[in-house]
Amino acid sequence: AERCTEGSPSTPPSLPTPPPSPELITDDITSGSDDLMRRAALEAVLAALHQDPLHWRAKQVVKEEVLKPQYEAARMQEVLSKVLRTGGLATQIKAFAFERLRQLRRQQQQMVRLLGPLGLPHPPVPVPTSGLHETLGVIQWARWRWASLALKRLRELSDEQQQPFLRPRSPPSACDGKDAPANTRGTSSACSDGEVTTRHIIDLPRMFRLLTSELAAHHRDAPVAGRIGAGPPSLLYRGLWCGVLGLHLRAESIESFKARYRDLSPEHAHLGIADSRRSSMEAALADQRRDQGQAMLAQPYAPDLQTFARFGVPPSLRQEIWTRCLSAEPKSSLSSLQDFARGVCEWEWITDDVLRLDVAEHCANDVNYFPFDEIVESLVLSLSRDSGVAMDCEAGPPQSPIFAGHGRDGYDDDDDDYEAKADIASEDCKAQQFVPPCGIVPFRTFSVYACPFAFLTDRLEVAYPLFRAFYCRYLSRLHTISSQPSTLLNLCALFEGLLSTTAPHVVYHLSELGPDAAPLRFAFPWIVCGFVSYLRADQVL
Repeated sequence: AERCTEGSPSTPPSLPTPPPSPELITDDITSGSDDLMRRAALEAVLAALHQDPLHWRAKQVVKEEVLKPQYEAARMQEVLSKVLRTGGLATQIKAFAFERLRQLRRQQQQMVRLLGPLGLPHPPVPVPTSGLHETLGVIQWARWRWASLALKRLRELSDEQQQPFLRPRSPPSACDGKDAPANTRGTSSACSDGEVTTRHIIDLPRMFRLLTSELAAHHRDAPVAGRIGAGPPSLLYRGLWCGVLGLHLRAESIESFKARYRDLSPEHAHLGIADSRRSSMEAALADQRRDQGQAMLAQPYAPDLQTFARFGVPPSLRQEIWTRCLSAEPKSSLSSLQDFARGVCEWEWITDDVLRLDVAEHCANDVNYFPFDEIVESLVLSLSRDSGVAMDCEAGPPQSPIFAGHGRDGYDDDDDDYEAKADIASEDCKAQQFVPPCGIVPFRTFSVYACPFAFLTDRLEVAYPLFRAFYCRYLSRLHTISSQPSTLLNLCALFEGLLSTTAPHVVYHLSELGPDAAPLRFAFPWIVCGFVSYLRADQVL
């Protein structure tokens, strides 16, 4: 099977392989390092395949076929390829290799983040390690500033409620056997002396101000090596740049942007998009896309399904197609989900009621999502209890972690302490865990990320693995302060760059009206929320 010309693990899926990081290459490594890394990745995938039941099933099928007397030894390679294609094993092997390579990349990225940029071993698979560590000091400062602000607001809320960050629920438990409790929204369910009101910890306008005026002021005043005085002499600070983003990042040009997303051109028919030119063909297009999707699900292969999803997925197939695209199998996380539900029933984090309040405001009051407020609440509460989310986010942890531990008195929110401490209920609680356990302090509108997934299924054990995988791969980037591609700062820079290219007169006119009229101020909630509640529900996924 390894010698087959099509569909074998010796032909890994065609993924873009960036050049290895210069920090990981010594002087004696020649230009053949890419081939070495590819071979190492191939060997790792083959080793994993040999331990999987798929390998033995394919081996048995091939063995039964080649023992037949009608085949000649000279045509054996052609026979093997035909056998694997006919039985669907070729697609299964390709899918296994694709997913295993993604897992290897993710494991290597996590190792790089844990070990730091120095003293790393040669990576076993090609991984863009140069972008895993933030090298811009101004962005490091912004990440710390956001975490310290969240910690300060958490402490203020804790003082107002006179409750610790983590506390056991008072008996009798509010849980009645459901996966996650749906308590009175906007109040604390674990209080013994009556209800305690809650509020949002932090909101999007505060994040916008951090990434614009505060980031620009810090960048302007920060000392730069080789320059006397403060204030970088760039277009951003000479008044020649009309954007309000506090850091002038390089944005992709509109030509390369059009080339990358040429499949989204209006010339192509897309399912679910109102188009007066194709209104008469909409029903036929829906039937055609449904038939194509069902045929692809018979032998699912993630890259092909992702290409299929670009042109619109029929509503009846969205749950299964996205599950296959993200390899989010419900059975694999069922036990973890039960642990999360048990934790929600037994322990109360200070962020739990904040999430319930957010669901009540942005889901229960939305005409598209109000019937699904209970499952949305269960999704966000389960995500907040998932301690592996921060490390599984492909762009890195969305924010600098806040550890649960003993805080220090007189903490100043302007002090440069990158490991901010917090208080917990008692010594019996787990030490050195994040606040909340997922490591992401929820901001206002955070719960909207879970809203579209309530349309896919009404079963939490099916919706949560899909929501978690989608969040870690895509949605977490929308509020990650980083210089990596497709994260919040780059998306804001991309918006300002595209608008300046397509409508420069509008940008100049609005810049004359002051920062309150900046286009990014209006587009910022669209970007952070992934257009949830701004587009129709059937157009989001």
